[in-house]
Amino acid sequence: MISIRKSAEELDRLDNLRQAMADCYSVAIYSSAEYAVEVDGQQASRFRERLHAVGERWKAAADPGELRMVGQSFRGELRDYHRVAGESLEVLRKEVEAAAAAIASLAGGIASHGADHEKQLQRELDQLAIAAASDDVTHIRSAIQTAISQIHAAVVEMQLANRMVIAQLQDEIRLLHREIDSDRHRAANPAAWLRTRRQMEQKIDDALSSRKPFCLLLIAISDWRSVVERYSCASLEAAIQEMIGRLHAAIDPDLIVGRWGEEELVAMLYVDPATAIAISRQAASALSGTYLIEENGEPGTVELKVKAGVIDRAAVSEPSGFRNKLAALAAALSKA
Repeated sequence: MISIRKSAEELDRLDNLRQAMADCYSVAIYSSAEYAVEVDGQQASRFRERLHAVGERWKAAADPGELRMVGQSFRGELRDYHRVAGESLEVLRKEVEAAAAAIASLAGGIASHGADHEKQLQRELDQLAIAAASDDVTHIRSAIQTAISQIHAAVVEMQLANRMVIAQLQDEIRLLHREIDSDRHRAANPAAWLRTRRQMEQKIDDALSSRKPFCLLLIAISDWRSVVERYSCASLEAAIQEMIGRLHAAIDPDLIVGRWGEEELVAMLYVDPATAIAISRQAASALSGTYLIEENGEPGTVELKVKAGVIDRAAVSEPSGFRNKLAALAAALSKA
């Protein structure tokens, strides 16, 4: 009886500890959303919404695999917000630097022209002072006419100089906006993160050389050949770009993804095999569905079904064995 009571007390203690850990993790998720530093209001709002969704998934998780997936999602959201907030700060930094440079140039131009005009006006004042002391009316009139002419010329030069400085400032601002828009477009375009097969093979070779364990996620689009026959290359490329964006949003914004075959994508995963399997299921679910395209100038949709699988590379396995497993997985997905 004493042993049973001690076991029950130990179970109660472990259950209370588990509940406390779950509560602490939940507090961490919601606190990260509540106290996120706002660089951009819309970014912060979307970040809070996604973290609240992660928190709800954490509460509803019923097995270790789901909990691991929530942990990966939480980390992914933090990394994604860190990236976009850093990009926003970089844009603000460029804006401040460009504005400071433009103002310095404006101030320098005004000061330079101002100094020249000050000297010119002082010369004319000196000439008028000399003329005022003269009794020769003709000389006085001539000096006045010369001063009027020189002062008028100086005024015209100041107006022209100011217009040139303003035009220069406006041009610099336009160039800055163009650069910022270009940076934002590159940051928002997930296709920029899509590697070629050669690049992915190099990354796999590097990972195999390191002899550290990792997993490889292989994604295959079902019935791709019939899809290719029905839609243009431009439409399908747009769909692939959206697919990569969905993959980064669902798994990890910093996920290394590249092309593998005509209908295949591959991604590096530095997680344990159980988590990798859960990620493959999540990827298949997130990527299967309707994609918006434009065919012959008309908006349309294409339905894509995605299959995914993973292979893991243990630290002691040989590179040849890993590549055989990869080829076997690709063949299995093509037949599924």
